[in-house]
Amino acid sequence: MPRLLDYIATLGRTPVMPLVGYPAAALTHTSIKLNEFNWGVHAWSLQTLYRKVQPDAVFTLMDLAVEASGVGLQVRFPLHESPSIEIHPVETPADLDQFKAVDILKDGRADAFIKTVQELGQLLPNGVLRGAYVTAPFTLAALLCGANNIAMNVILEPGLVLRTVELATSVVTRYALALEQAGADLIMLLDPTALILGPGRFQEFAGRFVSILAAALQDAAPIYHMCGDTTAFLDEFATLGCAALSLDSAVDFAAAAGRLPDDVVLMGNISPVGVVRNMDPEGVRRQVLALRESMSGHGNFILATGCDVPGDAPFENIEAFMAAARE
Repeated sequence: MPRLLDYIATLGRTPVMPLVGYPAAALTHTSIKLNEFNWGVHAWSLQTLYRKVQPDAVFTLMDLAVEASGVGLQVRFPLHESPSIEIHPVETPADLDQFKAVDILKDGRADAFIKTVQELGQLLPNGVLRGAYVTAPFTLAALLCGANNIAMNVILEPGLVLRTVELATSVVTRYALALEQAGADLIMLLDPTALILGPGRFQEFAGRFVSILAAALQDAAPIYHMCGDTTAFLDEFATLGCAALSLDSAVDFAAAAGRLPDDVVLMGNISPVGVVRNMDPEGVRRQVLALRESMSGHGNFILATGCDVPGDAPFENIEAFMAAARE
């Protein structure tokens, strides 16, 4: 695809790309688990979503366990909830050896997500962007080590942390390139755990590995996502080499736009829970219009949710989001 800024300029309006994979599964009355294992059902759910609200991009379901389960971690797969990692096995450098020979592309779930992206190329109209997610290297390392352990080891055993992040980078890059080859136009790097680093340690343990991954993508636009109030990280984010930043509702978008270069796109940041799930349609409309007004002078803006919308969000609120986005 063309550069993200060129895409926005050609479109001639603010793109609208809410992260609504889980509500897509609800539309087809299929479980989250089935969608995350069966590429045909997954693509059908996303096609159904597109037909109802016609966003400018359709993202797959957000799943932070694809790479972790793909290299062999023990994962719990509830029917109607996101999967969760049950055991974090890496405590020493020797524990990394068991993962080095594992090819993520031979994993059934990774393959299902790749095939979902591929199938969307047949099911969606031309011009609708296909979005996919990968787990950013530091967050995958935290899944391997455990969040509490990696937070301590950043100080106590930084060498172990760096070796784990290096391994994670190789796994995620291989998967991201396969998603790109399958036709993904946008690849969002999910890095919620990197918030624990603070701005001071972010570049050493997370940022530089994100940059490696972003540089490896030639056709898909890399989008970096971190949850929470990431205002203090904006200077670091600006140097990542990502086409866009997907930021949470805690960030003042207009203020953030004033601190970031014009060639970095801001994507967000309506609250998926506080607004899309919990408000009524008129409340959603007001929030969307207020964000549009605050960002009206910025051409480097994609209107989206600040993170993924829960599956139990009222669908009329998603419809209200889309209607307000295009008033």
